[in-house]
Amino acid sequence: MEIPIPQNVLVRRKYTSSQMKIKNLQQRKRNIENAFLVRDPRSIKGKTIFLIDDVATTGATLFECAKTLKTKGAREVFAIVIARQEMKVRDQ
Repeated sequence: MEIPIPQNVLVRRKYTSSQMKIKNLQQRKRNIENAFLVRDPRSIKGKTIFLIDDVATTGATLFECAKTLKTKGAREVFAIVIARQEMKVRDQ
């Protein structure tokens, strides 16, 4: 079975502070908001997308990527994460 694995479908449109340095969940969400864009929305329209990440901490970056893909026409977005980093975050 051959499964196409396109690269650079989702690209960073603005550089942000490192998420690892931000301990507050809301600040992490704001930091990464609107940081990504889909190069060619026609290439994902109606498709199921799998995001692959090495480490997830709060999930803010994965959420933002998924939101961007869904907004541009992806039917479903799933995340595959190799490791999860537990981090105590402040709510405010």
